[in-house]
Amino acid sequence: SNWIKTTAQAKFRKHSGIKDDERNEKYLADARKSLRTLERGNQMDLKVIQKILRMSYGIQGSERRKLLQPFVDSARASTASTARLSAAVAVSGSSIVPVTPPSCSRSSKVTLSSNAVTGPDTLIDPLLQPPTPAPLYFQRKRTIPPMYAAPVATLLKASSGKSIEPELPQPLFKPLHGRREANLRWRFFSKQIGKLKPPLPSELRLEMELKANIGLEGFTKVLRDNGVIGDGESEATRFGFGKTEQDWRAWEQGVLATISLWSHTGKRQRAACREEGPFHPSIGGKPARGNVLTPRLYRRLWQLLLNEVPILDRKTMGSQGKSKTLYSVSKSPHVYHAQTRLGLQALVSDFDRLGFVEPASKPVGKTKQLKPK
Repeated sequence: SNWIKTTAQAKFRKHSGIKDDERNEKYLADARKSLRTLERGNQMDLKVIQKILRMSYGIQGSERRKLLQPFVDSARASTASTARLSAAVAVSGSSIVPVTPPSCSRSSKVTLSSNAVTGPDTLIDPLLQPPTPAPLYFQRKRTIPPMYAAPVATLLKASSGKSIEPELPQPLFKPLHGRREANLRWRFFSKQIGKLKPPLPSELRLEMELKANIGLEGFTKVLRDNGVIGDGESEATRFGFGKTEQDWRAWEQGVLATISLWSHTGKRQRAACREEGPFHPSIGGKPARGNVLTPRLYRRLWQLLLNEVPILDRKTMGSQGKSKTLYSVSKSPHVYHAQTRLGLQALVSDFDRLGFVEPASKPVGKTKQLKPK
């Protein structure tokens, strides 16, 4: 992954001039831990692979904080930026924004710029800038409660399924102090934001959907549904990507060839792990639970990753004079669904995510009672 390479280089340059031995030992321990994680990922440990993919695509880690920053800044009056929040909402919608051609590999940085969003469909919504509430304690600006813009409130309600208003205590003989109420509201907001998964840019989500359909007929369907390719080669460049269907097919065959190479490597690695046994304690960590990479397992990993990515859409209703913007949260149609007798259902449990079906419970019937002798 290009993100892993650039992140390692940036951290090495950042800490190269430090002369403190204790700090250097701490950084070396962190680097050894990250290297061990990559080794387990190369041995196809599914849990480690999912962690690496989440960190690379902004579902957790530092990239997640960058994607959530416009939504977090909109809650505070001093850092609220309507332009940045509008850009984040427009870029993360279900429609593909043809700003730059999508790369086949993960980009090194995830950036959101208001200059990348243009056109009449991406105008700033007045609901993105709610009125600033009054301070809860006289005129102290630090006691201003968090502001919930419409897209932020929609994301929080969809992720938690609960109200965005905290349950405040009610003192018996005096009203709740303004400073305490402000601290409780901000603490509740921080907990909700800590559990929130950010909506990814549409280009990254397109890349994930393509990888979730590698080797299937749905690969071309994803390209057509998102408007990347048209019915003919002349329509391929109309959306600004500059790639035809043949180019995408060649990229798909390259991914399948890499999967085939990794499957043979995985078999050799599993045999070597059985022969060598546990790793030396100086390396740290437990031995990896290696698996053999197949096209089906490759698709399943990306389908499970898509299940954690929300899609934030905006829809304008009414005329221009009395227009109303509604926000909704959905998921990609290419997420993994468990196959049951009743058809395609939602995710059943963590145990069923990798395709293993729990044994069906035996029907409860009348049991014979043994008569005492």
